[in-house]
Amino acid sequence: MRIRFTLGLIVLAISLTSCGSSKDTPADADADGRPTTDSSVTQGDFTYRLVTSKPEYQHGEHVSIYAELTYVGNEPSVTIDHSDSPFYFPIQERTRNYAIDYAISDVGASTTLVHGEPLRGSFDGGGAYGGDDRQAYKDFIEDYWKNGFPKGYYEVNGFADFSVSGQRVKIGTRIDFIVGD
Repeated sequence: MRIRFTLGLIVLAISLTSCGSSKDTPADADADGRPTTDSSVTQGDFTYRLVTSKPEYQHGEHVSIYAELTYVGNEPSVTIDHSDSPFYFPIQERTRNYAIDYAISDVGASTTLVHGEPLRGSFDGGGAYGGDDRQAYKDFIEDYWKNGFPKGYYEVNGFADFSVSGQRVKIGTRIDFIVGD
């Protein structure tokens, strides 16, 4: 399985190099060419971490994606204001350039973050299409709804969006994963 995955990445890299485009290449691949499954960033008083369980899944297998927001400032705690959740999980299938949108309600909420204790939010699905969308995209989304992520290379550009003391904070990072046969 590992050899097949590695060979697939090599073929993908060669084909992308030959056509002069790198938009489908895993931007955050590690030194072994595997997708990045864990990424974190610190901005001001907050650390945001985005995680998926592993670099490759099989079609129909549950894909676990979650984010954590940790207050690392000088106070014992801080209260943040946000929509229903501070976490967003927009996902792009890069091979076909299809978006799996992630909607969140605009309901105002507040959460108190205790210094050093992460708040966790999980991706719980998404996706939608309209009447004007192409049939191939509709089929992709319907397959996703019915069977989970279809075969492809996925990029998650997760972020947290909230306000603290009247100041808006948007902090995020990117991970990627592959879904095989």
